[in-house]
Amino acid sequence: MPQITLRLNNFLYNASIYGFIQVLKTMENDFLDVNYTIKGNTLTFSSDVFENFTEYYLKTLINKFEKDTNYIYCKIETDKVAKKIPQFCNYEFPTIAKGH
Repeated sequence: MPQITLRLNNFLYNASIYGFIQVLKTMENDFLDVNYTIKGNTLTFSSDVFENFTEYYLKTLINKFEKDTNYIYCKIETDKVAKKIPQFCNYEFPTIAKGH
């Protein structure tokens, strides 16, 4: 696969490179073979990192900002509802809940 080289520039661009490196580290933590090097103000990596990039971008985002995302809010609320379903069924449909 072709190699891509990024060089540090302005603040916003550098922040995006930092975030990109965080995604690469998440990929490494899942034992993916991620070929990248950081030397001075350059980051060089293989373009094959983009094959699973979306999945790992979201995974990194959720891991980093878990409590501040809508994802975690939805998960917590879904878990609350799931726990109440048996109580609801027993109260609203007692004969169905007993299997009659």
